Amino acid sequence: METKDDNDRRAHPRHPMLLQVEYPGRQGMHDFTENLSEAGLFIRTDLPLRVGERLPLVLSFSPLLPGITLEVEVVRVRPASPSEPAGVGARVPIELPEERRKLIQLASAFMDHPGRPIRVLLVEDNKLLAHIFSDTLQVSLKMSTVTVEFAQNGEEALARLQNPPLITLVVTDLMMPVVSGLQMIGKMHANPKLKRIPVVAVTSDYSAQTKDRAVAAGAALVLRKPVRAQDLVSTVQALVVLARLSE
Repeated sequence: METKDDNDRRAHPRHPMLLQVEYPGRQGMHDFTENLSEAGLFIRTDLPLRVGERLPLVLSFSPLLPGITLEVEVVRVRPASPSEPAGVGARVPIELPEERRKLIQLASAFMDHPGRPIRVLLVEDNKLLAHIFSDTLQVSLKMSTVTVEFAQNGEEALARLQNPPLITLVVTDLMMPVVSGLQMIGKMHANPKLKRIPVVAVTSDYSAQTKDRAVAAGAALVLRKPVRAQDLVSTVQALVVLARLSE
């Protein structure tokens, strides 16, 4: 039997894009999107949501996307499996045209635009992991020219960020020697020049407390470590799309 979600998939192509998801009234809940289309989105979440349930949410990618408020209806539930995390497919109800317009604007930014140069700073004390991240981004991303630089801790990263050429995105581990990722994010957020650079935090401690602290410090997104290759690619795609919308 066909579902509304099946019909939406055919009518509206889905684009991989990671944005932070928060739920008004649910303190300390920070999920993220897996993809989105002109009609809806897929959210990675462990919340016990049911098909037909409606809920408000806020999408963001600080500082490029301060927050978009939507109301969505759950149309599909995906249980967790060895290959995929749990999540829900949701659509914006057709009687909310202004909210659907917001998604159309995001999805349309993927279409018919040239790529733009992206310079990513990977802050990671594990050199092998840093090179795996770098190879993943450079091989997988064809929509933009990606240059990847490395720093082994927050102190090195802060020194690099003060000098040209401009870094477009920082991807940082939270647990590092000298200056931790969390301390680095806080220092960036306190600096008027550096707070405009989006930061994605990665951590093996994926507790609500750790995610809350990273987001409060200024992280645009918090990903579980080890990070899936497609999640890194989708994060940079989100950056490119949102940068286009802000031009």
